[in-house]
Amino acid sequence: MKTNNWLQLVPLVRIAIFLMAGIVVADLMCLSVWWWMLFSVCSLLLSFFASRNAVMQSVFLLVSFFFLGGLLLQHKKDLTIVVLPQEEIPFEAVVLSEPVVKNKVVVCDLLITNFGKPLKVKASIWKDSRSLSLRPGEGIGAYAMLKPPSNAGFSSFDYRSFLLRHGFHAVAFVYADSWNRQKVSLKSLSLVRRTQISALAYRHRLLERYHEYGIKEQQFAVVAAMTLGDKSQLSQATKDLFSQSGASHILALSGLHLSIVYGLLSMLYRGRRFRFLHEILILLAIWSYTMMVGMSSSVVRSATMLSIYSLFSLQHRDKMSVNVLAFAAIVMLIVNPMDIYDVGFQLSFASVFSILLLYRYVYRLLPDIHQVIFRKIWQMGALSISAQIGTVPLVAYYFGFIPCYSVLTSFVVIPSAVVIIYTAFAMILLGSCGLLAQIAAAVITAMSDFVQQALEYISRFPGATIQNISLSAVQVWMIYVIIFALYVMIRRYLFVNQEDFY
Repeated sequence: MKTNNWLQLVPLVRIAIFLMAGIVVADLMCLSVWWWMLFSVCSLLLSFFASRNAVMQSVFLLVSFFFLGGLLLQHKKDLTIVVLPQEEIPFEAVVLSEPVVKNKVVVCDLLITNFGKPLKVKASIWKDSRSLSLRPGEGIGAYAMLKPPSNAGFSSFDYRSFLLRHGFHAVAFVYADSWNRQKVSLKSLSLVRRTQISALAYRHRLLERYHEYGIKEQQFAVVAAMTLGDKSQLSQATKDLFSQSGASHILALSGLHLSIVYGLLSMLYRGRRFRFLHEILILLAIWSYTMMVGMSSSVVRSATMLSIYSLFSLQHRDKMSVNVLAFAAIVMLIVNPMDIYDVGFQLSFASVFSILLLYRYVYRLLPDIHQVIFRKIWQMGALSISAQIGTVPLVAYYFGFIPCYSVLTSFVVIPSAVVIIYTAFAMILLGSCGLLAQIAAAVITAMSDFVQQALEYISRFPGATIQNISLSAVQVWMIYVIIFALYVMIRRYLFVNQEDFY
């Protein structure tokens, strides 16, 4: 099939680009929802009247997605605008996150349920034995002033925008004598929100099992992050160790972790009848797990793509594509256009997009490898290199450094993640068999120790990181343009069949 250009092979990419452009532009402008709605309707009408001209019709349709992006973003921004009372008020709330100790306060997310509409609040509660024992899903009654998010004068980080883009309506400081535990009605919440709260409470019970089986301190923190998405117990030293060695992605649940879980569930059903029913059950388990670990952007992207992959596999079309990735982005941005500003969202899509485009070229850098073990090792290395090419500009932009041994660390952390996740699931299932569960916990602890020691060793290599990098957003875009231009040149030079990619 001959095509005029690359984008004709990936129509959903064009839609995703225009949708994202509309979201970004709407964030910079001050147009009301009604204006964006008017523009959307007009562009759709123009596309209808231009039906005899395929090119013009396509242009108007793409423009309509641009205006749709603006409409969605402005509507989401309007939802975050709440008129807060100017004095302290009593309220009922349910805890949404594990408490994190910061100096003299315990920070956690609250969802106020009796304010007319649910309000998500970032709360700082005076540290004492009661606040330290707060758990997700618990209800509290409190008396405090709700303030709109604001920036700290001594920091360059835009904390206000960060909170607003993550759905927070207010911040609150709660004194020790201004709150107490109480039963809170969740009837005002949606079914999805109530289910998510129940899933977070169940995750906490699983985390308590880790403690019961003897996993302690930073071993517990690493395993909790890798298996259940809870990073609240990670010390700053551990975070720095994983970041500087290029292994921080292993602590943030993403496609790697969900693929491991999906592979485990698929093995349990392999070779059995009623494949369609089994795939549905697997997807239900995947989305339940996604909800339990907090529904971060990277996990939702992975769950969406795995769902599409699962449906394709039923039709014997077992491959991912750039179009599938674009479809996942469109769905996520329609549900929550603020995701476009989430660092996890950007890194997740950049890494997968880079893998889909570059993996086969990187893999061909070495001649055919006949030994199965070495071929598998090189496949892992090529996958890691492809992902790094797509994420390095963003890492440098957001974090100000570049880890130089990311590919090397992938040979340590990826196999270790497989062992830890499989063993953690076995430990949970073996809960009634105390001895076996303790053996599994010992294996997990040993693997966690091994990972941290290996990363400490790698981080001491000369030139482990390039520090103090300062890039502007324009420079990041220029780097990506250069990367994509090189990709186009290589692709044309190697005469690769274009249809294989899409």
